[in-house]
Amino acid sequence: MSDSQVLKKVLEAEAAFPLSRAELLRILSYDGETGLFHWMERRSSNAPAGSVAGSNVRGYTNISVAGAKVRAHRLAWLYVYGEWPKGFIDHINGVRNDNRIENLRLVNFSENMQNQRKVRADSKTGLMGVQWNKRKSVFIARIKFNGKCHYLGQFPSKEAAAAAYLQAKREVHPTCSI
Repeated sequence: MSDSQVLKKVLEAEAAFPLSRAELLRILSYDGETGLFHWMERRSSNAPAGSVAGSNVRGYTNISVAGAKVRAHRLAWLYVYGEWPKGFIDHINGVRNDNRIENLRLVNFSENMQNQRKVRADSKTGLMGVQWNKRKSVFIARIKFNGKCHYLGQFPSKEAAAAAYLQAKREVHPTCSI
């Protein structure tokens, strides 16, 4: 399933989701400066009133409300702006559980991908945008934008290739914050 299909499913589920802003305000309080949600009422023996809501799932904070697990950053958007977000929510600083409202922005899929900070799990160099060319014994730097992969050059060290990638990333990815 593509990312746009995933977003479409999320938006459809949220449109049918029974949780309104008024209901959210009744069951949770949100501190925009810390990004934390707290339960307004006792939820269970493990979640008394006033306790921090949510659990960590792959770096994101998920909160169980109205019978579903919802990402805290999407709830923060609803809490502050009064409506479910119409697209992706990007964590500007790249920290997935930093749900301070000043760290959240509405973006499209491409803009969200531009703020990637982690190297792919299958990277052999351990650096974003850098590959080793065994035949030429050089490091190659590439960057993707406007739907295409762009060649940045060959470099004698992976650090030089990474520097070229980072410079290009800052130029062609306007929502990148690194």
